[in-house]
Amino acid sequence: MAGQGKSDEGAGEKATDPVYCLGRLRRHDRQRYNTILFAGPPERRRLGALYAFNLEIATIAEAVSEPLPGAVRLQWWRHAVEGLFAGQPPRQAVVGELGMAVRDCALEQEALLAMIEARERDLDSRPFADVGALEDYARQTAAPLGQLAFQCLQAGRHDDGAGAAAEAATAYALAGVLSAMPWRAAHGLPVLAGYLTADGKGPGGRSEIIRQKVARRLGLGLAKARDLVPRPARRWMPVFLLAGLAQRRIKALATGQPVAPVVSSAGPLAGLAWDWLWRRY
Repeated sequence: MAGQGKSDEGAGEKATDPVYCLGRLRRHDRQRYNTILFAGPPERRRLGALYAFNLEIATIAEAVSEPLPGAVRLQWWRHAVEGLFAGQPPRQAVVGELGMAVRDCALEQEALLAMIEARERDLDSRPFADVGALEDYARQTAAPLGQLAFQCLQAGRHDDGAGAAAEAATAYALAGVLSAMPWRAAHGLPVLAGYLTADGKGPGGRSEIIRQKVARRLGLGLAKARDLVPRPARRWMPVFLLAGLAQRRIKALATGQPVAPVVSSAGPLAGLAWDWLWRRY
């Protein structure tokens, strides 16, 4: 899950504005913002552009009261991405920065469009049927983002690295979505059937079983990532730092401890620095 901030179209901003993108992330997707602080300046700007794009499409559903306006906004972003690759992008702050990342890192149009398509589910208020459906949603929204973020670090298309980054991003997203369930319910976003109380304000009777299942899924995903890349190169670490954040939530979920929504927390920079130094996740 990206952020609990309003989607906007960067009206009045310059077409290419890294300060705008980073400012949006700092306010509304603070933990991803914290991870990119460990990248060099060029890579930080590319990741900022990609994550700002993700923030824009991830917050559309919460900014509208009905599905149709949300679908219109998603369609605007489809046209924006297609226009970017056709050499006719709209003049908009995030699109301009995303174009820079696409040119520098050969990001794929198909992956960016897949991220937009996955956000259609946010406009459907029906609950996720089970943990498997929730995991599918997390993977569809986050795996392409993880792979593209890996490319933004100029790591090329290293198959194992991109695969591990996708697993790390999925684990982070799954933990974030589950921990934000009461917030999602309050904003009309789909939640997991049986997890919340009838009023949608807290964990219900099945929450303990569901937490254990999610913790197991998170653990399996991170184990797969570590099998692919046991110890990432330090230049790759800004992407894999998300896995460390997901790992901390595995413990909280498994023990039933309250977990603050990933998107609203500033995150432990000291812990991230330690993970970066020792190249662990």
